[in-house]
Amino acid sequence: MISRNLKELVEGDENLSDDGNPPLRVYILSMMLPCMVVCMVSNLKYLAPFALIAVIYCVAVMVMTVWYACKNDKLMPWDRPSYKNMMGFVKLIGMCIFVTETASVALPIENNMNTPKKFHYVMVSAMPIVTLLMMTIGFCGYWNYGEIAFSPITVHFPFDPFSIQLKVFLCILLYVMIAIYSYCAFDVEWFYFKRLHKPANYWFWERVYRSLHVVVIDLIAYAAPTVSGTMSIIGCMFTNPIVFFYPQLIEMLVCWDYPGLGRHNWRLVKCIFIMFISLVIMLGGTGLNVYRMIYDMYIKPRGRVVSNATTESNFFDITGRLRSFNGDY
Repeated sequence: MISRNLKELVEGDENLSDDGNPPLRVYILSMMLPCMVVCMVSNLKYLAPFALIAVIYCVAVMVMTVWYACKNDKLMPWDRPSYKNMMGFVKLIGMCIFVTETASVALPIENNMNTPKKFHYVMVSAMPIVTLLMMTIGFCGYWNYGEIAFSPITVHFPFDPFSIQLKVFLCILLYVMIAIYSYCAFDVEWFYFKRLHKPANYWFWERVYRSLHVVVIDLIAYAAPTVSGTMSIIGCMFTNPIVFFYPQLIEMLVCWDYPGLGRHNWRLVKCIFIMFISLVIMLGGTGLNVYRMIYDMYIKPRGRVVSNATTESNFFDITGRLRSFNGDY
């Protein structure tokens, strides 16, 4: 997201493209060193206030999105197709599940509170507001831009003074938020890595592993610069089992003897049903989005002539030949 906004600001071009001089991947690599620097901040109290600033920024983006949607109301919301195909629906499910990744920010904040037991008050009061903001931006963004809607939504804003300020502020905010989102993941990694080194060398090796953490993330972004596809793969493959499959499996095993599976084994039926849905999302959603990513990375850049019609029935051709998708569904 940072690189795409930065590319648009530097080139001053509203046409969204990964190509150019330099291309998008060069901007991604150029962010590696700055991201290493900000990820060296190991004290969460210096980073947590930016989460509040992010919510305020979301309000500003929501207002601008609604403004442009109402200003450029060429079509009414119901004129846009509400459903296209099952593959797009599976991708949407993966992206919605990916949103629960924000737990990596919430958990370390809870652990550093003076009264962690009151954290649920924060969640109950904050999450409805954040959810409403995201739903409003998504609805109005699709209403205004339709099939060409791209993430982040700010890349569609025109080059007027206030919109440019939002684009610049998004780059700065996301740059700092990288350290917040990496905090929990690196905290878990460091718990195991530090056992390999002497306590006297902890400071040095912690910085080394933090740098390697950023390098790996940057290389993944370089290989797959499409934000929505990466989000959906992570949501379907990794977040989905943690959110749906494993909790139901644990509940089923723990409650097997006491308090039991309930009348007519309703608890067993409920757990198996949710676990089945989770497996369908994990296998189907992951396969779909990996398929799209392979096309974007290896087929499309080589200029191969491929079919523009891909449906559920010909998702994988019997000859093994890759087919393209029509747009980003």
